[in-house]
Amino acid sequence: MKLPLVAIVGAPNVGKSTLFNRLLGRRRAIVTNEPGVTRDRLYGEVRQAPRPFRLVDTGGLTPKTDAPFARDIERQAEAALEETRRDHAGEYILAVEGNPPLNEEGMFCIVGGRPFIEQLKEMAAGAKAVVAWGSCASNGCVQAAKPNPTQATPIHKVIHDKPIIKVPGCPPIAEVMTGVLTYMLTFDRIPPLDRLGRPKMFYGQRIHDKCYRRPHFDAGQFAESWDDENSRMGYCLYKMGCRGPTTYNACSTVRWNEGVSFPIQSGHGCIGCSEENFWDNGPFYERLAEVHTPLGVEANADRIGATAAGVITAGVAAHAAISALTRVRNPHSGE
Repeated sequence: MKLPLVAIVGAPNVGKSTLFNRLLGRRRAIVTNEPGVTRDRLYGEVRQAPRPFRLVDTGGLTPKTDAPFARDIERQAEAALEETRRDHAGEYILAVEGNPPLNEEGMFCIVGGRPFIEQLKEMAAGAKAVVAWGSCASNGCVQAAKPNPTQATPIHKVIHDKPIIKVPGCPPIAEVMTGVLTYMLTFDRIPPLDRLGRPKMFYGQRIHDKCYRRPHFDAGQFAESWDDENSRMGYCLYKMGCRGPTTYNACSTVRWNEGVSFPIQSGHGCIGCSEENFWDNGPFYERLAEVHTPLGVEANADRIGATAAGVITAGVAAHAAISALTRVRNPHSGE
């Protein structure tokens, strides 16, 4: 049985060989800080996965350069792509990072001497599905921010005849990236997606929903400046511009660096990098005007605090009334 092929192709020194070794479970590719060390294709087989597959590491594709052996290295990467198209037509998953600029016939992004848009369409033609890695590929990100002079365009607006799985984030979480591919390789199907084409298992809830500072939000306790006492106490960063209430991602559950932390835990509000047009959605340090709260209404931070205080006061009053009624009915209760 012919094993599926996963080809790792991209710019030099971005972690391709590190990923290759990690997937193999042993150090086979040389990894250094010096770009251009990997020059030939390097193959391996991943057998510990639920569905085994062949893996190929390649040298980096670069813009025009005079570096020694650069063109020879590029040919090896191009050969891996050609092998994938030829031997696995209709079977491979194309994972794309970045977006193609369409202005000037794509000349703002040249890889291996050709416009990126040409290479993208060529590889997508034989793919079973396309995964858009990161916000650049999923929604355009900073390259597509106003005025967007290069006409940077997300993948789904260029490729129209293939299923597109968006994995936004700037950058996306590593475990989310591998989790999406693992699901597709294991079950041979696309994971359930939301209306924007994002996997529900990672983008089904807002960061706000599982944030450890959420109780402070519900209680109307907010940091008013970066160095005030409330900030030191770990209060909610909503008033400081945090976009957690409107951002769908797994940051507050999966976190970063193998679960060590995420921006809000480090003391900085979420900037909403996995949402469309986040660069154009107002200043990062200006709070959102309206949010949905557990109180069942849309409210701003000031009304949240006032309402929460009213609820607490009403709760205390109700408890006092119930206690008084109990004493009247049972004078020997000891209260």
